[in-house]
Amino acid sequence: MKTKCTSKILSLILVMLMLIGITPAVVSAAQTGVTSDGYKYSISNGEVTITGYTGESTVVTIPETIDNCPVTKVSSYAFIGNTDITVVVYPKGVTAVEEISFANCTSLESIHLPYTVTTIGNSAFFGCTKLVNISIPQNVEVIGNSAFQKCEGLTNITLPESVKSIGGLAFAECSKLKTINIPEGITTIAESTFENCSSLKTIKIPATVTSIDQRAFSYCSSLSDVYFGGTIKQWNAVEIGVNNGYLGSATIHCQETSEEMFNIYFSNNRNWNNVYIYGYY
Repeated sequence: MKTKCTSKILSLILVMLMLIGITPAVVSAAQTGVTSDGYKYSISNGEVTITGYTGESTVVTIPETIDNCPVTKVSSYAFIGNTDITVVVYPKGVTAVEEISFANCTSLESIHLPYTVTTIGNSAFFGCTKLVNISIPQNVEVIGNSAFQKCEGLTNITLPESVKSIGGLAFAECSKLKTINIPEGITTIAESTFENCSSLKTIKIPATVTSIDQRAFSYCSSLSDVYFGGTIKQWNAVEIGVNNGYLGSATIHCQETSEEMFNIYFSNNRNWNNVYIYGYY
């Protein structure tokens, strides 16, 4: 009797709500499917998330729409461990490369990201050993932890001025990386960011950097030149963590406004083997 009574009461409440113009919200499950060319997807609230790929093409151009709905996300793990794909083209509208989305895609050589991307997540390209070509869009602000770790094919990478944060281990074990420019505005080079980058020869560090965490340049045995955007006084004020010994054997290139300033701070140069001042030889 209680069950029948409760059911009647609920039915009565529903009718009353409809009479006064209130329609109860209906929660519908996300629509899922697979396109003819192998893209697994889900649709929720009119937006598409790519959740996986079963296609045979090695050149992956992710569609901008599915069932007339815009593709706005490629989920974490979507392509993880796919050893066949060589090229990936992201659609406009996607704002992030989610974490671990392409980890261990060992044949991936090139990826093309749209200007709408602002974040490259943790371990997004971890272990993509053949990745040699990636252009980071001008609106990217965050590069996550281990984002490009073990990308052994990278020889150089251009970071746009929009980047505000670079995570720990972001470029660790990129054994062919030879040069990199840290964007203006970065304040910290995180722990182990370039650890085991054994071919890294030159790096540009802006004057905005005030700390270099432990092991940031550990085992960077080829590091020969560090171009610092500030003065010797500013360089001496940078907090440098342990296990960054290869900074000490590199030539530190600083800017200075006068020879007098050089003379004042040269005695406090932390015993760097070489300090070069722009404009003085």
